[in-house]
Amino acid sequence: MKIDLDTIITDLEGKPVQVPDGTGRDPVTQRENTKDLTLSNACIITLRTEIPGDDKTDTEEAKMKRYRLAQRIVAGGKQDLKAEEIELVRTRLHKVFGMEVMGAVQDLLEPPTG
Repeated sequence: MKIDLDTIITDLEGKPVQVPDGTGRDPVTQRENTKDLTLSNACIITLRTEIPGDDKTDTEEAKMKRYRLAQRIVAGGKQDLKAEEIELVRTRLHKVFGMEVMGAVQDLLEPPTG
């Protein structure tokens, strides 16, 4: 399935979800510098996050599958993702993100029907 990984994740009100951009705090406002969360960012975070219990169930092969998929996704753009790759992200989403981001990401990966 062709998916635009550059799509910006929005909250329930349609506003872009903000995440820290890794550059620290603004020297004037002392607020964390942020950027819009993209589908690519959300998938990468989901794939790289170690979830409790992974150490007991993850094999080297499973971690390498996540790593190889993350390497492709980080490039962003429109990419073809196989059903099993989407499933790999989808099954971890709810353990990494809250309801709002999880729902938005899942709807982009597997658009609702009906």
